Amino acid sequence: MTADFLFTSGDNNGISDKKYSGVITANTWGSPGGIFIGHGGYLLFPHGNVVNRFIAAVADISNMGYGIAGGTVNFSKDLIPNKLHSKIGGATGISVIAPNGGGSFMGWEANAKIGYDFGAFLTVEAHAAYIGLRDFYDSSVTNGGVKTRPVDPWLGFVCLKWLIF
Repeated sequence: MTADFLFTSGDNNGISDKKYSGVITANTWGSPGGIFIGHGGYLLFPHGNVVNRFIAAVADISNMGYGIAGGTVNFSKDLIPNKLHSKIGGATGISVIAPNGGGSFMGWEANAKIGYDFGAFLTVEAHAAYIGLRDFYDSSVTNGGVKTRPVDPWLGFVCLKWLIF
């Protein structure tokens, strides 16, 4: 079992007071930095095996300046020792500061993975995840100007991991 918890502060008035007191990472300027990918989530927090790691509900630990309190929990088991691996996990997040027109609860995620090792450094994995978005996404500020909550996203993908020296 693994568990991760993340907390970052937010700034409740943005820059209206001419100072920002939340977290700033390199992601603020479009450069990968401060990414949170070692946790086992897929949709709430960015996953390390996807093409674009910044496509997640919380793409940066600053959470658009609102801050976040959240975490993940994962349970793993080798169904065949050192050959067939499985994992089920979950994630949840609460915005430290609620956006205008929305609430604090961002949502919950359920995910799973199964992987088979064909040999040293050669693995095929199948992944799936679902996220239930909540009242944080009722705000048009978090939805790019749209006034309705997005449809709950899901994903499924298969990947081949092959490390060649």
